[in-house]
Amino acid sequence: MGARWIRWTSPLPRTSYPEKRFVQILASAAVFIVVCLALVSFSPGQGAGYAPFHSASVGEPRRLHFLLPSDKSDARICKAMFSALVNGYPSPILLNWGLEESSLEMNGYDMKAGKIWGVLQYLRALPRSADDDLVLMSDAYDVWFQLPPDILLARYDAANARANARIAREHGEVAVAAHNLAQTIIFGAEKFCWPRNHTDPACYAVPMSTLRPDAYGPHTDSAEVKTQRPRFLNSGLIAGPVSDMRALYERVHELWTAEAPVTHSDDEKANDGDQNIFAEVYGRQEYARQRIRGTNDWVFNFGESHANSTLAHPSPDDRSWEFHIGLDLDGNMFQALNEAHMDLSFVTHADSAQLAKFDRKHGTDTIYGPTDASFPFPADLELLERKPFDALVGEDTETSALRRKGWADVPLATNFHARTIPVALHHNGYNRLLKPWWREVWWTVFGAGSRLLRDMRNQRTQLGAWTVKGVFLSWDELCEGFDRDVFPP
Repeated sequence: MGARWIRWTSPLPRTSYPEKRFVQILASAAVFIVVCLALVSFSPGQGAGYAPFHSASVGEPRRLHFLLPSDKSDARICKAMFSALVNGYPSPILLNWGLEESSLEMNGYDMKAGKIWGVLQYLRALPRSADDDLVLMSDAYDVWFQLPPDILLARYDAANARANARIAREHGEVAVAAHNLAQTIIFGAEKFCWPRNHTDPACYAVPMSTLRPDAYGPHTDSAEVKTQRPRFLNSGLIAGPVSDMRALYERVHELWTAEAPVTHSDDEKANDGDQNIFAEVYGRQEYARQRIRGTNDWVFNFGESHANSTLAHPSPDDRSWEFHIGLDLDGNMFQALNEAHMDLSFVTHADSAQLAKFDRKHGTDTIYGPTDASFPFPADLELLERKPFDALVGEDTETSALRRKGWADVPLATNFHARTIPVALHHNGYNRLLKPWWREVWWTVFGAGSRLLRDMRNQRTQLGAWTVKGVFLSWDELCEGFDRDVFPP
């Protein structure tokens, strides 16, 4: 049997909405209004989805565009928003807000894959002067941030620098230049190759994890999912420059709207999901890179082995599949929790006894050695000027004590197998922790959530979120009915 590339059609007929010119104009005009409002009204610590940041690789400050695709408010998005706002992220921009699947503005997308269209419309409307700005796209209903954007951006630059050095070693400088090879867009990484078939390039042709080969002991990368080192794309959190993100989303939109998109998924219900198509593009990029360097370094996880003749091989294509995609393979930025939740515990790192206790609990002390030597507190957090409770106002004893606390003095979700403290947690595929873990995040543990909200209101011109139509929705408009969920007694 020869090698193959599987094509599919959706199990349900997709509504056909051509991209009407007036719909594009309407969406572009709305985004332009929000951009103008943001640029006029922004000052550090406030504004519409924008924050200036400095990069190690770019001398001039760029802007951070914080996007949350979401159609309605509930307790989950309010938790996501509060986790971002309390850590200093700008007020997010809500995409697809108030729309339904039947809305002409959805251009035929369902709500699951509709974030592709929402993000693309936003990117299309940005001026070329924004091409170097950074976009942070986050799922709205199952993602929390526990560290500030300063840490995210520094780790983003560091991860790209490491990846680009690896790409240069593997391909050589000539090939890098000839094929424009680079990493600028970072997705989360997870243990499942979902929803692709394991004979798809997204599962067998992608780079190995950067975690040590025994991160889960002698059974690392065995048949059990829980012992896999994450190396597969997760689309719940994405960071990248406007120009490259625009190009990527254009191709993904093209694939989604094609009459018979090229996919290879085991889960028919997932075929229209954004992760399915992003994984396809990533797999084809990595397959093309292997061809460039003349390798067939196929790696199969889950104790599997597949003959080359049974693998799905992309058909020859004149188009480039180089989209500068990479994954957060060490989990320093984006932690996907599906079958990984047992790898983490909330720990106060200044408490060395507690840290060692949880190291033993996870069995990682026998892998890495003595905790005090093998798990130092991250230098970027140690040196960060911003402290967790900086937003609190007051000179009373309790407030002063909280304001003195550094990042090592508050409980942080910590991955003991990866030796990381991730910036964001994505509760994908395992949402049973959305309630119990909310009681363990640092602002809830100290009972300071509602006080932080009150004081942030007084310090920020706007506290809430923007829609792409230029409408600002205050915190109270979005979340007033969910106070007991966001600030549990």
